[in-house]
Formats: sequence, C-alpha cells, structure tokens
Amino acid sequence: MEVLSETRQALSQANVTGPFIILSHSMASLESLAWQEKYPDEVKALIGLDWALPASYEDLKNNQALLTVAYWTSKIGLLRYFPESFYIKNPTLTETERQQYKLLAYKQLMSQAMLHESRLAKENAKKVPSSINPKIPTLLLVSNGDGTTFSQSEWQHYAEKFASDQSNVQVIYMDAPHELYHYQSHELISRIKEFLENN
Repeated sequence: MEVLSETRQALSQANVTGPFIILSHSMASLESLAWQEKYPDEVKALIGLDWALPASYEDLKNNQALLTVAYWTSKIGLLRYFPESFYIKNPTLTETERQQYKLLAYKQLMSQAMLHESRLAKENAKKVPSSINPKIPTLLLVSNGDGTTFSQSEWQHYAEKFASDQSNVQVIYMDAPHELYHYQSHELISRIKEFLENN
C-alpha cells in the first residue's frame, strides 16, 4: 500500500492535517479502505467514485500480458497513433485542456507505477477490510459497469453487497460509464455536496 504511505508523507511534509474527506476512484478504493482502517481519526468521510471493491478482485481476470503490452505501447510512444477517444473521455474539455490531457496521457498513461499497482491489485485487495469504520460516513457513487470487465448487474451487486449491513454507507447508482466524472460531473458535484452537508 505504497500510495497511502506516500500520500500521508506528502501531507505531513506540506503541514496539511486532517481529518480528511477522501475522494477516490476505482482501484484507489483499496488505499482508502486501508487508510480508514489504519488511521480512522484522520478520515472525516469517504467518497467512492465507482470503487473497485475488494470482492470484485476475487472475480477479476487479470491479464498480465495485456498490462505489459499497454505499458510498452505507452513507453515507446505508440499511444500517439491511437484515437483521442481512447484516452480523452471528457467531451467538455476546452481545446487547451484537451492538449494538456493528451500530453499527460502520452507521458504517463501507463507508467511504471501504474503497471506495478495493477499487477498487485488482486494481492492488495486481500489486505484491506471489506467494511468501513461505522463512525465514518461513506458515499459510493456507482456506475453502470461500462468500462469495467463486469456487467451492470455484477458491478452494482458488489456495491449493494458491500453496503448491505453498513448503515453509514450510502450508495447511489448512476447511468454512466466507469469514469463517471467525465460524463456526469455536475450531478456528481451535486450529490457530493448534498452528502457532505448532511454528514
């Protein structure tokens, strides 16, 4: 769980103190779950943007060869030949933002750190709890599963099962792909503000 350690170190060095509202996406759920378990006093609330919950990793088909190909495709610059729609999902970006996003994607879409994190995801999922500290209010914003390797019903079932016996976990299903912040950003902001006002 390197990201958690590095994040806490960076916050400490910047003299930023909690408790924090942790907002994370997809596999960053693992770091968020570890954080709230190890350092509950540092976490005011959790907001999960389409979290890949620990149970989903049990059923995940991990393709190491594909990860390696993606890494080398990015590393040697072949990403420049892919259509923009492959890595720029947000239709509301300005032209300047699109250019910045494109340059960042060329540089680090599949970095060494991302490759390493992806390879260890299944292993890391076994190390984190499948529940939230009952004192920490949590909002899960869940996609329709498009962009994951799961069907809508499978993907949403993970969230439903995760939250089923946790009264502090609220689940909102959204009809948007996995990177839902690119598609329904205004609704996300509204839901998050409402959640924070009530908690």
